[in-house]
Amino acid sequence: MRRLLVVAGLIGLLFACAGLVQIVGAHSISDWNGGRWLLFVAWLILTPMFLFVISLRSRTRRGARRRALERKQALDAEAARLRTPEGIRAIGGEEPPPAAPPV
Repeated sequence: MRRLLVVAGLIGLLFACAGLVQIVGAHSISDWNGGRWLLFVAWLILTPMFLFVISLRSRTRRGARRRALERKQALDAEAARLRTPEGIRAIGGEEPPPAAPPV
């Protein structure tokens, strides 16, 4: 996927550079058409690629936020278990108190 994005980006940049070179080197306004077409092709390549990369970034951030929330919930649940008398005994290595003899 990264290679495809890099290749598409390089092709778009080549079209953009070629279009700018052709426009800068134009001697008359009628010579600008070729440069404008090259810039238009570069725009068609680079704009969707830019939007795709931005969407990847937001998806990655959402996934990281979700994983952090799940981890926090797991830690909170573990802390709640450790706050019980059984959890405190388990940490200290103590045996549970013996049951009272039936009367």
